[in-house]
Amino acid sequence: MAVGTLFSFRAHDGEGRERQGVHRGASPLTVRDWLVAQGLFPLAIEPAPAWQVLTVGLNDYLARFQRVRAEDLIIFTRQLATLVNAGLPLLSCLKGLAVDCESRILAAALNDIAAHVEGGGELSQAFARHPKIFSPMFINMLRVGEASGKLDVILHRLADLQEYERETREQIKTATRYPKLAGLSVVIAIVILMTFVVPRFVALFARSGAVLPLPTRMLIGLNTVFHHYWYLLLAGVIAAVLFYRWLYRRESGRLLIDRLKLRLPIFGKLFMKINFGRFARIFSLLMESGIPVLTIFDIVVGVIDNTIMRQELGIIRNQVEKGKDIATPMRNSGFFPALMVQLVAVGERSGSLDGMMAKVADYFELESRYTIKNLTTLIEPLLLLVLGGFVLFLALAIFLPWWNMMNVFR
Repeated sequence: MAVGTLFSFRAHDGEGRERQGVHRGASPLTVRDWLVAQGLFPLAIEPAPAWQVLTVGLNDYLARFQRVRAEDLIIFTRQLATLVNAGLPLLSCLKGLAVDCESRILAAALNDIAAHVEGGGELSQAFARHPKIFSPMFINMLRVGEASGKLDVILHRLADLQEYERETREQIKTATRYPKLAGLSVVIAIVILMTFVVPRFVALFARSGAVLPLPTRMLIGLNTVFHHYWYLLLAGVIAAVLFYRWLYRRESGRLLIDRLKLRLPIFGKLFMKINFGRFARIFSLLMESGIPVLTIFDIVVGVIDNTIMRQELGIIRNQVEKGKDIATPMRNSGFFPALMVQLVAVGERSGSLDGMMAKVADYFELESRYTIKNLTTLIEPLLLLVLGGFVLFLALAIFLPWWNMMNVFR
């Protein structure tokens, strides 16, 4: 949270145009020094009025729930790589991009990063001050770029990876749009039936006094829970979400959840293909940039989502540090596909491991795109099974008592 008093200022820029705004500082002198550092000539600095303080405070509070779009982050990374490659001072690059940035949250973060760098801090440490915006992969690759002196190359590689991640997310969203709409339709249908239709049948069956079949009794029980104990259902959903978040924060719980994710039908294999492709692509790009193998493993272990795969990569990294090759511990783990192990072994023997890793990445990215493209087709049987089961249960619950009463009349 920002510290200091909020001041309102008027200033002239280098072209004589008047600028107005607000800035937090310990005193007017602090705000003046900040304006001069921004290339502005102060005209007036005074404490901000109450309405302005309230507006800024409200905006700061709402900013906690906002996120920087992936598109804005990719554009920023590309622009920073281009400016660094052109030989411009890093501090000028950050300040210029903060002014031109459309995202207010990203612009505020860049101003803070520029101030930290201007004070003598390292670039990677300055970016690490904003973990909600910049991922561990972003920070680790910046650290590598600083150490190797190839910051522009690393930034270009980072933008490539960000574009691949964004494309994959968009493909998954597109492929799962139909199942999501179908599932939402089922939920809406259940709510309407339980609210308007089922209560009428329940009242009718209760007056008949006949022995009701099991599906009808189950439907009556669901209707009772839905109408009289709905708050327990809501509390149960909230408790399940909170328990999941609590469990995922624990190392053992995260390990269990990630193992279950890999065993999910359809999605388990997709998660593995995406992670294998991400690992191979990062490995290939960093190796092409001249990064040492152990450093590459340190970066990759920090950016892979799945805990199981991170553990396996950590074991391989330790074996490589002891002088072994990569393919042998990868083969012994039994976790990695045979194709990947074979290509890695060939790459190590031929001295073209970066090229072989690129081929591995191409293969798994192609497989991931194919699986995502056919995701709707793969989910349809399961979706039809669920819908058919629901319709069958509802039909038996409603029509079985009628058949029984018709038999009694006969």
